[in-house]
Amino acid sequence: MGSIQNKLIEISNKDSFLEEVYQLYLNNSDDRSAIGKELATLHNKGVLDIVAKFQNLKKSSQGHNFFGTRHIFEDALPTLNAPVIEIMSCVKHLTIEAGDDLAAGTTVSSFITYCEADNTRPHEVLTHAFTDIKESFNFIAPALISGSKANLQEFVNKAIELTSHENIDVCTRATFALGRISYLENTLLIHSALEALNSMVHTKYSDNLFATALKSIFSLYTLNKKNEIEVVELIKFVMSHKENITLHNVSDIFSFDNGNIPESMLDLFLEALVEVKPENTGTLQNIDLGLNHLLEINMEDKAFIFLDKLLTLNKGTISISQFSSFTHTILENKHQLNKLVTRWLLAKSVLFGRTASDLIGNYSDKGTRLKADLTQLENQQKDIRMFLAKKACAWFFLHPVSAVSFIISLIDSASEDEVESIREIIFNPLLISYSGSVKDYLNGIREESSKKVQITISHLLKVLDSYHDGLRSAKEITELSPTISQKEAYQRKWNRLMSDSFKEAPKGFLSEIFGKPSILLYGNSSINYIHYGPDNKKRQVMPMHTISHSTEFPALELLDPHGLDYMLRIFKLEGCSS
Repeated sequence: MGSIQNKLIEISNKDSFLEEVYQLYLNNSDDRSAIGKELATLHNKGVLDIVAKFQNLKKSSQGHNFFGTRHIFEDALPTLNAPVIEIMSCVKHLTIEAGDDLAAGTTVSSFITYCEADNTRPHEVLTHAFTDIKESFNFIAPALISGSKANLQEFVNKAIELTSHENIDVCTRATFALGRISYLENTLLIHSALEALNSMVHTKYSDNLFATALKSIFSLYTLNKKNEIEVVELIKFVMSHKENITLHNVSDIFSFDNGNIPESMLDLFLEALVEVKPENTGTLQNIDLGLNHLLEINMEDKAFIFLDKLLTLNKGTISISQFSSFTHTILENKHQLNKLVTRWLLAKSVLFGRTASDLIGNYSDKGTRLKADLTQLENQQKDIRMFLAKKACAWFFLHPVSAVSFIISLIDSASEDEVESIREIIFNPLLISYSGSVKDYLNGIREESSKKVQITISHLLKVLDSYHDGLRSAKEITELSPTISQKEAYQRKWNRLMSDSFKEAPKGFLSEIFGKPSILLYGNSSINYIHYGPDNKKRQVMPMHTISHSTEFPALELLDPHGLDYMLRIFKLEGCSS
């Protein structure tokens, strides 16, 4: 430690003091907090005035090192012996300098610890805080929170008193403090705080005040859950003003405190969050995390109902792709996935059909195996299985395994007439278009399937063989075959097009990325040089190898593209009311 102090003293008079302190911080990887503690020791001895040093820290000059450098001050702050007014000035400067960054307020936690070290400091901070209550940053809440550590009753009462202050900003900061104070299971004080907040929201209003009150009320509820009924009513009143900031705080609770939300309050939150605006991406990210948690605790029905409402209210402006955590989890849980896909295909809505397609598209090129949730088909109309088969075929056409697996799962509960119609859909367009992947899938499940499905698969594969026999026989028809001269003309055209494309290639965007092209004359490897300065280079040999990727293109796109497009459009729109 002595060596660190010596280095700090050595650089103390340099203009680059903060930059060099930050470098010491990086180099001392075993215990980086030691740098801040040593700075505090030197300050307390009168060797350095680190408060003045950090008062000069600017985000613009420090660049990406600003927060790392500021963190050193946060390590030093709890043990500093310095006048309260000077510390307040420095903390305020460092917080405002951070701007709108999410880490802007981390210095305040260290400041609260600094105040807790001396019982007189919270009182002094509170006195000074009232001299600039109109400022964007204020110390009222830190003073109340730190003071409550030494005298809980006194500072809770101060906070309650300030909730009725004539200045709305003071009320907001006192409200924030009431939600952050540690009440040590003092139910009487918790009840008093809730009553004060209840009185305040019924007599005052601002967006920030109500948003802050919402979080504090919920925090107080988690400390004493016996107040559930009155807390739910109070939150319902606060949420009747659905401003963006209030909804964002609701989403914060929904995403991070999900385990503490009672069902009555959860329904209230979900009802409010459907009104989120598409441009509020931070709120949508919180909603994504909250919905993901609902899946994990098997409350998927609430998540599905909420998603239905949200997507319906924001047609085209909010999509399933914005809920990455939810999508990842549900694709891993086949029961929930099958339940949701069946629900959306049954919705008789183009919006939900497209959303189901987008969801499956997140899995892979071929899609994932699906199975219809037959419990949702009870009390449905007679032809509901044919309806679902058409929807699955059309919306999952580009993911043939998903489409066929879903349709096959309908067969066991279908009548003979329905099975015949389902066979026709599987064969045309799916099996004809994807005679590779679909055929492999059908062969793979044949032995493990029921007798009814086995008969269907055998019939389909037999018809496919006959279809291919017919295609092969068409090759023998002379009139359908090009002449030798036509083949040669086509080959010349193809060679010319390829030659022209190579000539044009360097002008494209790839040349901008990879630079000047290299021309390989012969050999089975390429050689280049990595330069390490003007006179130092290293020879690198890279053997050539093949890179390949294949994808199955639907055959009907070549044989009958217009007919295929028409069929899929009919399947998508048939029976839809929206």
